[in-house]
Amino acid sequence: MRPNLSIWLKHFEHHARWPFKVPDGPRDTLTAEDRDAIGASLALFQHAERSSGAASPARAAQFAAQHERPELLQITALTEAEKRGHDRQRVLPRA
Repeated sequence: MRPNLSIWLKHFEHHARWPFKVPDGPRDTLTAEDRDAIGASLALFQHAERSSGAASPARAAQFAAQHERPELLQITALTEAEKRGHDRQRVLPRA
């Protein structure tokens, strides 16, 4: 069975054009301890994402060629761009 990758391609194209923005709101709902714990956890997650995703485009290209699924190249490129956008966002600004 071949999954319908056009659905995912449309999803990532849509979000590349109109990215979701977390609305500004009360920033004092977390304690400093909470903020530090969450920030450390996010930093660890992002580090793992960067190190494991380094070869992702090359692997996707190889897989796409082997399975004749060229849309995977675009999906992978859009996914990587979205992750870079998340990396740039200030997730938990200090009060």
